[in-house]
Amino acid sequence: MHNNKRGAIELSMTTIIVIVIGVILLTLGLVWVRGVFKDVTDISDEAFTHARDIISGIEDVDSLLTLIPEEIDLVQGKDEVVKVVIANFEEDPISVEVTANAGNDDDLRCGFFVGGKEIKTSVGPYTLESGDQKALSLIIKDNKGTLGPTSCAVRVNDDPISEQTLTIHVIKKQGLFE
Repeated sequence: MHNNKRGAIELSMTTIIVIVIGVILLTLGLVWVRGVFKDVTDISDEAFTHARDIISGIEDVDSLLTLIPEEIDLVQGKDEVVKVVIANFEEDPISVEVTANAGNDDDLRCGFFVGGKEIKTSVGPYTLESGDQKALSLIIKDNKGTLGPTSCAVRVNDDPISEQTLTIHVIKKQGLFE
């Protein structure tokens, strides 16, 4: 009879230990899953906000050259896309060539993605009829340059009057996986 009680105590201790370990693992798993869902939500919110900014810019075009957005934060060593919209508000068709230049910043590349793997600093010529628009993707790529402000100048038909400057803030990497 004495042995039965001892076996019952050992069995209940083992059960308690297994339950405690199970609860700990379940808690750790739930915390990890919550963190993953929070990260996924943050990433998707940021992506949708960025897409909404780019899409909404089409109706805001009121000049020959429009950059959407005009200012960006760029993580050091990464790249970003900015929308460049060329619009013809004249009565006659126009021919445009667009160039991008990072100026004196050797660690920054500004160019247009027109297919393939190549980024070109100059694209065109494009013929725009009266009232037409042409949207281009301007790629901004940081080659692990210094932190802080820099810029990329975008110009139409090599005309200084039709130049806009994209302000870029190169920022430090924030997370473990960036």
